[in-house]
Amino acid sequence: MEFLISRLHEEKFSVASNLSSILVNGRGTSLTHKIKIVRALFQSNARFGRIISEFAHDIFNKNKPSDKFKSHWTVLFFELYITDRSIGDTYLREVFREVASQELTEEEKVMILDLQASCGAISDEDFINEVKAIGKLEVTLVLHLRLVLLYYFRFQKPEEKKRLRNLLTELSKIHRGFNLSKLVPTAT
Repeated sequence: MEFLISRLHEEKFSVASNLSSILVNGRGTSLTHKIKIVRALFQSNARFGRIISEFAHDIFNKNKPSDKFKSHWTVLFFELYITDRSIGDTYLREVFREVASQELTEEEKVMILDLQASCGAISDEDFINEVKAIGKLEVTLVLHLRLVLLYYFRFQKPEEKKRLRNLLTELSKIHRGFNLSKLVPTAT
């Protein structure tokens, strides 16, 4: 645990996250600079993920494939959560669309997909197609979990919840051998 705390302090992740959030939301910040800030935050959060992964290595036995899977999706969840908490703002839809149009690493693609889904900056069909193109169960699982959390804790309007239920249903069909349909909320 001491290793984790010292590495997080050394990398100054909290400073990078807070500064990015302030700058990307600044009215005087140009679109070009906002895009650079978002990409820099992605890189910072990916480094954060690698540190968490080292920590997860101590928790999970990395020799078993199931533990590698658990470790990877747990780390990915934290990366997405922190990115969303830093810059997950519906007013940044245009910035997210511009970032999504650039050449991105797989990790960045997953982060931008999550942000776009969080603020409604991507169509459901495009979201599903992007997740299918990535084709990794752990990515689908994490995005599914993030959407469930958004369903319960962010979106309040009935039409938003209905859209998310439909999206979750489609997302649960991507990996036939893994049943995510039980994690789709029912209408209330």
